[in-house]
Amino acid sequence: MSFSLDWFEVQEVQAAGFEDELRRECVPGHVLYGLEVRAVATADWSDDALFEQEDGRWALVHLAWRTETDPKWPGTAIYPDLESVPKQLHSEFEARPGRDLPQEDCCSVLPTPYLAASVAAAREDHP
Repeated sequence: MSFSLDWFEVQEVQAAGFEDELRRECVPGHVLYGLEVRAVATADWSDDALFEQEDGRWALVHLAWRTETDPKWPGTAIYPDLESVPKQLHSEFEARPGRDLPQEDCCSVLPTPYLAASVAAAREDHP
């Protein structure tokens, strides 16, 4: 699966952590409450994660990393199919602050040297 440069596929151990967190945050009345989901990817600049639902739909979720009591949280967008998801991820990536900086200055807006190095490596792979 291919994602925009600021999204990364999660490995099995990471996926289990995101899935557990989603189950912890979803209370009765939330659109994903009680559903089986599989964590697929996460954004490097936010608490957003992408989940595949058991019925084939996809959920883009902004995890709060705290116990929720209101079923409108965590914020969730549901997509009918996988083809719809990259369009949304790409538009969010393009709208991200700092995207209009010259390429050599882009990494200076990132919060850690690790992320800056990751972005530089990704640019080499995807010129």
